[in-house]
Amino acid sequence: NMKYTFNTLEEVKTAIEQWFITLGFDNKERAEKQYLKIIAEVGEMADALCKEDLENFKSEAGDVFVTIVGYCLQTNRKLYFDFTQRDGTIESLLKIICYYICNNSFTEALDYLQELCLRYNTNLLECATIAYNKIQGRLEREELSVKNGTVIKSGN
Repeated sequence: NMKYTFNTLEEVKTAIEQWFITLGFDNKERAEKQYLKIIAEVGEMADALCKEDLENFKSEAGDVFVTIVGYCLQTNRKLYFDFTQRDGTIESLLKIICYYICNNSFTEALDYLQELCLRYNTNLLECATIAYNKIQGRLEREELSVKNGTVIKSGN
């Protein structure tokens, strides 16, 4: 029962950037907290894999995408979606994703995140769309508020 659908990652990226702008989160002062959010979401994604919870994995992989898009907007970095098939185990893919995030190489991080998604019979567009709809739903139900520059979930 998805509300919003997107044809490309570029489309969902633009929609996510629009949230950050609307919420006033598109500034450099937000970037440090936003970077911490990326790391937190990678952890949640790994936790979903650990529990073999595929539905939650999709949502969390999408959240990783959302947080990276926000950070790149705040720090004026370009993101490209130019995916290549990658080899490696789940463990090695996660290591490479973390490595690229730590080096601010987000285009490359997303390349490997796409590969991780493919291993679980999904893709980054599906995952990003799931995350978008989840967050957009909370915004529309007014279950998100901002406190000290951090988004707080209420309800759920």
